[in-house]
Amino acid sequence: MIFDYFMKTINAFYHNLRRFKLFIFLCSSLSVCAQECPDIENFFKGEILLESKQYPEADLYFAEQAQNNEEALFFLSKALYHLENFSAAIEKNERVMKLFPKCGEVTYWQGELLETFGDYASAIGLYNKASKQGYSSEMCLQGRARCKIGIGDYTSANVDIAKLIKENPSTENQLIKAEMYLSQKKEKSALNLLNQIIAKDQRSGKAYFLLSICYMEEKQPEKSLDAYKKASSLDSEFADPHVNKGIELFMEGNQKEACKEWKKAGKLAKPIGEDLINTHCK
Repeated sequence: MIFDYFMKTINAFYHNLRRFKLFIFLCSSLSVCAQECPDIENFFKGEILLESKQYPEADLYFAEQAQNNEEALFFLSKALYHLENFSAAIEKNERVMKLFPKCGEVTYWQGELLETFGDYASAIGLYNKASKQGYSSEMCLQGRARCKIGIGDYTSANVDIAKLIKENPSTENQLIKAEMYLSQKKEKSALNLLNQIIAKDQRSGKAYFLLSICYMEEKQPEKSLDAYKKASSLDSEFADPHVNKGIELFMEGNQKEACKEWKKAGKLAKPIGEDLINTHCK
């Protein structure tokens, strides 16, 4: 908001004075003023829970810690995200942004949350802000590129991706280009690129996951399933328990129960679950 300097000088002064008093109160009660960002080292047990992916336990731990130290809300937001409670994760981190207004990490995380929620325009603004706050320029550019893919601005996304790959031709940056091809329905281009990536890096679960989607779009269910199994074996992030259990049931000959499991697939694996249903449950 732009203030009218000549008309509102006095009001602005008292408004800022009240904010300053609140700032002093937060400093004394929360001890956050001396640091610019939340510090996970203040929550040793919670750090272990997050790293070991015990998200329900981390949720309970950080919720309890936040009653006395609102810094814990940042890490509670991360636990909630992994539990796919995105609305609550966003709400918690909004409070953290007020506590740590200069922290690029917190701003970036809010961008990731809004990107997941599908609010790409707002996420781009937050990635830009995080970059200005000194957070990783590469990660912020990656975020902007993904969001531009999300809104269908492929021309601008391609410019960002080209810059990323020129500065760092990593697997992660190459995979963003593969995601763009998939979004554009250019499955053959995506397939060619993914095979090139996997030839150089066979430890990327995400590469195999995207390969699985490619084969799914190409109506090659067996190859899609093989790629999915490889992805889930490399990275638990891509291992949906319902998809895996459904596969086991199907191989045991229990088609009916397998189909029920695939219908329960989470957000990330939902396209694969739907493809399995279309192939084996109709």
